[in-house]
Amino acid sequence: MTTCWLDFGRYYATISPEHFRVPDVESQAAEFDEATARRIHQADADKCMFVAETDGRVVGFIGARIAQPMDTALRQGMRESSQVRVEITVLAVAEAYRRQGVGTRLMAAAEEWACGRGAILGSVSVS
Repeated sequence: MTTCWLDFGRYYATISPEHFRVPDVESQAAEFDEATARRIHQADADKCMFVAETDGRVVGFIGARIAQPMDTALRQGMRESSQVRVEITVLAVAEAYRRQGVGTRLMAAAEEWACGRGAILGSVSVS
């Protein structure tokens, strides 16, 4: 996953260096190890992470979460807020595997997962 994330950082740092940078390799690998351990211990049915592997190497990953509607329509300014929806929180593909359908297959897996949980709308969140 670290390679994918570093490629992600390099790509966006080239496009918009004032907003993005390439993360430190060792720090990023340690963060992924810690995050993976947290996810294993804090399973959440409304969140998912799918990975794409080739020859035992992670070449891409996607993270998504289900956003539930508010409990009352009185506080909803946008119609989308009244429906179950999926938010894609991250999508990264290693540079050597881009334009080969990896991202498309990851999006399809997230969409299938979300539909199975009742989502009828989708959005991309970059926070």
